[in-house]
Amino acid sequence: MRFEGKQRYTYSLNELSTATLSMFVDWCSDEVTSGKGRKRAEGTLSDNSVAKYIHTIKAVANYYGVKVDYSKTEQYKTTPYYLNVSEVKQIETLQIDDVVTAIYRDYFVLQCKSGLRVGDLARLTRQNIVIQGDNVCLINNSHKTNTTTSVPLAPRERLDEVIAYIERLTAYRGFCLDTYNHKIRELIKLANIDRAVVIKHGRRAEYKQLSDVATSHMARRTFVGNLYERGVDRAVITSMSGHVRDSKSLNRYFAVSESQKAQA
Repeated sequence: MRFEGKQRYTYSLNELSTATLSMFVDWCSDEVTSGKGRKRAEGTLSDNSVAKYIHTIKAVANYYGVKVDYSKTEQYKTTPYYLNVSEVKQIETLQIDDVVTAIYRDYFVLQCKSGLRVGDLARLTRQNIVIQGDNVCLINNSHKTNTTTSVPLAPRERLDEVIAYIERLTAYRGFCLDTYNHKIRELIKLANIDRAVVIKHGRRAEYKQLSDVATSHMARRTFVGNLYERGVDRAVITSMSGHVRDSKSLNRYFAVSESQKAQA
């Protein structure tokens, strides 16, 4: 399927966890599909269409005796969850001896700070780093949407530091999406981010540990959600995330906080 092609990974039925299907639904929300020579708008797959995909996947899994505990409603009715700035910092400053885990940590932190889709993250090169004004910026032409984004990463005097960071990541040739998702959950545990999130299954809600449901797409939500909480204009956010300006799927990336309500 196109999802597996974008992820460059083929899933077995035994890997159809809640986290994997959540990532698939996120992908459907962002997907730009083509039909009869014209491009459809971002996120035009309806909730019903996504639900049919999930139903089919679950039916096939059930036929082969694999139970998949997932409801389409948990993605659309669950309050978006992501890491706050201090939690990202906790992960960024972890002392990690294992080289591979440290590489995946650096990928994750960069994704949280740039909002890149995981497919673009894996294709980064030194050429994506440029100077724009007073900032070192990450320029990316999205493989999925063919849109170009620019995200400031650091002041221009830190150019060499940023280049060294990127070159350390790109020198690693073993990037694997499935391993990345496992490492993200491992990093959350290592950072002692012991937080539960609400997952809804229809009218039934349950609490799950963030470390059990986190995926690479949460990094993208982290980028968008923290910008939104800072009061950054929606147009600025979409220019950096690569969403179209009136994208409905963007609303699934953040939630209105109590402090924002109090300031209203």
